[in-house]
Amino acid sequence: MSKKFLAALAVLCILCLAGCSNYQSGYMAVGFVRSNTSRSGRMSFISFEGTQVLTMRYEDDGEGTIRYSAKLGSGSASVYYDCGEGKTLLFAVRGGDNLQGSGGQLKEGAVYIVVETDGACEDGEFRFEIE
Repeated sequence: MSKKFLAALAVLCILCLAGCSNYQSGYMAVGFVRSNTSRSGRMSFISFEGTQVLTMRYEDDGEGTIRYSAKLGSGSASVYYDCGEGKTLLFAVRGGDNLQGSGGQLKEGAVYIVVETDGACEDGEFRFEIE
């Protein structure tokens, strides 16, 4: 086999293993619990700093929305979603906040929820459900 063929095969294998998402999780956490299904996602923690990506699917014909709740003891975070049209701010939360709401304009396909902290956060809980 030629070296070019082996190099191309290696690149293809790496791309397949990396997945199709444009987003990656990277964080430092204590007491971190995460669950994720095709229609909902949840994360809670004692301490968290970084980025967490939850992947869901919207499979209905019409437009959908994301129902969410967020609680944060200290720190601040921004939550974005992307359903194929780029990363869009869903909401921001600060220490002491306890939010509930819905938003986003979903279309059929993959939905990425991206939670990004601005430094260390404590005593947090985020819940998301596709409607």
